Amino acid sequence: MKTTTARLIRTLAGERVQPVSITTRTPADMRRGGGRFGPANPLIERGVIRLARRGGFIGASYASVVNRQREREGRPLAADGSLETFRAEKLWRGHGEHVRGNRHLVRHKVSGLLYLVFFPSTDKAGKPVVARSEFRWADTDETIPDETVRPWLKLSGVSGRQGTKKQVPWRLFMLEHLVQMKLGGRLYEITDGAVSKKQSASSDAADISQAITAPIGA
Repeated sequence: MKTTTARLIRTLAGERVQPVSITTRTPADMRRGGGRFGPANPLIERGVIRLARRGGFIGASYASVVNRQREREGRPLAADGSLETFRAEKLWRGHGEHVRGNRHLVRHKVSGLLYLVFFPSTDKAGKPVVARSEFRWADTDETIPDETVRPWLKLSGVSGRQGTKKQVPWRLFMLEHLVQMKLGGRLYEITDGAVSKKQSASSDAADISQAITAPIGA
């Protein structure tokens, strides 16, 4: 079913952990290259978009998920032999905030942009699984062969703070980058993007503002 960003926010309202499948349209995270970093990336100037479908879950606390993984592994241990408790750092160095009444969303205090907190499904090694992925030119939307883009993609980082053998991956996706979401057996097609701060006077922005409530500290 077709929906808007504001309606999707209302649909997501609540604190429940639930499985979800999302399709995103994001700028490909590529290396620029050049100089001491080797050949320059010939794709940067034109721009590349990545379409990807991922399964996972939303609504969980990052710290709680990491601590459950620590319990499963029985590590790391404190000096007294007890299991150390993981505490997450402040999002964006203190510039992030949760949206009250909507555990699935966070907001950047400076830009005002909303993000979905997403925990992707993983393989046995803890690597996120992407069900489907393709690359397209930003200007024409034409498909680009994977082998043209993948050598330029940045490698995903790992968190040394988790203290776990199997990493707990999580992602933040701007709502404007969501194309589809399958939730509770329903497939939602998002027909608009999230509205930027510069467009806050528009009726769409007003709808989004009404769909979220006052923030609480992250």
